[in-house]
Amino acid sequence: MDPVEVQQQLNANYYFNCVSFTLIFYDYFLTLEWEVSRYWGPSFTFRWPTMVFFANRYATILGNIPAAIEYFWATPSSPAKFTTYHKYFVIIIQVFITALLTVRTYALYEHSKRILALIMGFIVVTAGLGLWATFRLNIDQASTTYHAEPYFGCTNTTTRTQALNFAAPWTSLFFLDCVIFVLTVRKAFHGFRDRHSTGSELFTVLLRDGSVYFAVMALAHLSNIMTFFFGTDYTRGIATTFTSNIGSLMISRLMLNLRDPDLSDLNQTGHTRNPEETELTAAIQFASVAPGSQSSEGAG
Repeated sequence: MDPVEVQQQLNANYYFNCVSFTLIFYDYFLTLEWEVSRYWGPSFTFRWPTMVFFANRYATILGNIPAAIEYFWATPSSPAKFTTYHKYFVIIIQVFITALLTVRTYALYEHSKRILALIMGFIVVTAGLGLWATFRLNIDQASTTYHAEPYFGCTNTTTRTQALNFAAPWTSLFFLDCVIFVLTVRKAFHGFRDRHSTGSELFTVLLRDGSVYFAVMALAHLSNIMTFFFGTDYTRGIATTFTSNIGSLMISRLMLNLRDPDLSDLNQTGHTRNPEETELTAAIQFASVAPGSQSSEGAG
C-alpha cells in the first residue's frame, strides 16, 4: 500500500478518535454537577440500576484512557494487547448500555414479561453475533494484521472479511435500538391519550429523550456499519469508538434526566416521590407511591 495513502487513512482514524475521546471527557465534566446533585444526595442507595449507571459512566471514562494510549502513544512492543483490550472494552460498555435500556423499558411497561422476553431475544442474538465476530477476529488476526511504522499508535488493518463479521453485531444493536424506540413512543402516546393532565410532563420527557437517543444512536450505528462495508484497510470500523462513547454518553444523560428534580415534583398529591422510584418504577408507571409502599416499589 502507498505510504501516503496509509498516512491519510491513519490521520482520518486518529482525528475521528480524538473527537470521540474529547466528547466523552467534556460531557463528563459538563454533567458532573448533575450527577452529584441527583445521585449522590441523601436518597442515595445501592440499588443495582444505580450501580449499573455508575459502572457505565466510570468504566467509559477510565476505560478510554488505555484506548487513547492505543491511538496516540508511541507504538508499544506488544500492540496486540491494546487492540485486544479495546475489543472487550467496547463489548463491556455495550453490555452496560443495553442493561440500562432494558431496565428503563421493562419498568416503563410495568414489568411486562412479554416486553422483557422481546428485548432479551434481541440481546441474545446480538451477544451471539458479537462473540462470533470476536473469536473470528482472534483466529484471523495474526496473519492479517500489520502496522504502519514508524507511525505512532497501534492502529490495525481490518480486512473486508473481518469488517463484514463485525458489521453483524452492530447491525443487530441498531435493530435493538429501533425496537426500544418504538416501545418508548408507543407507551408515551398511550400515556398522553390516557392521562391528559396527570404525568403529561413525564411523557414529554420520555418521548423527547427516547427520540433524541434513537436519532443520535441510529446515525452513529449506521455510520459505523457503513465504514465496515465501504471503508479501507485503516478506516473500516473507524466509528466504533465514537459509537460506543456516544452511546454511553446518551444513556447517562437519559438516566440523569429521569432524576431531574422538576420531574420528581410533578403532580404531587400531598406526598413526594423517592428519586429512585421516579427513575425506575413510580414515575415511569405514572403513579405516586405512598410513603408506606416505597420499599416494595423500590425493590423492582
